[in-house]
Amino acid sequence: MTVALAFYKGKGNWLDWVIRLVTGSQYSHVEYIQNAYDIDPEGRHECWSSSPRDGGVRCKRIRLKSSHWDIVPVNFYDENADEIFYQFQHCKYDYWGILLNHIFAFHGDSFKKWFCSEFVGFVLALPNPQIYSPGTLKELAEHLNEVSDNGYGKALDLGDGIGLKNE
Repeated sequence: MTVALAFYKGKGNWLDWVIRLVTGSQYSHVEYIQNAYDIDPEGRHECWSSSPRDGGVRCKRIRLKSSHWDIVPVNFYDENADEIFYQFQHCKYDYWGILLNHIFAFHGDSFKKWFCSEFVGFVLALPNPQIYSPGTLKELAEHLNEVSDNGYGKALDLGDGIGLKNE
């Protein structure tokens, strides 16, 4: 299974514009793709997210055109992601959460309402998922992929370079 994240950079609507303005990013939305190689005959992927257009947490088949989306495979993910998704499916979209977390830095959260990057961060088992915007989530995913690919977390011994050993 190849998990990936899709980051929306298409023109979108007024809310996409506001999210980009507030977060200082070219991305306004993120989707979680459980199996990036599972593409239907119409070229669509099964994507999970919380969307204001759809009213909240949902699963939807989306054609991810490269002119509108950037895809980032992830090497780290919770194998129980589908169970997490089904537990929160149909929760409402969290407009107040975006406002409080990204404009006023309130950093509260609710398990009844979600915005896209918060929900995807939660599914990925990231700490404090409410602090991520689509742009910061993309940067973190790319960083964690690099760390995972280089094995930093497995064999890192900070004391080795100065003559200390972790025993």
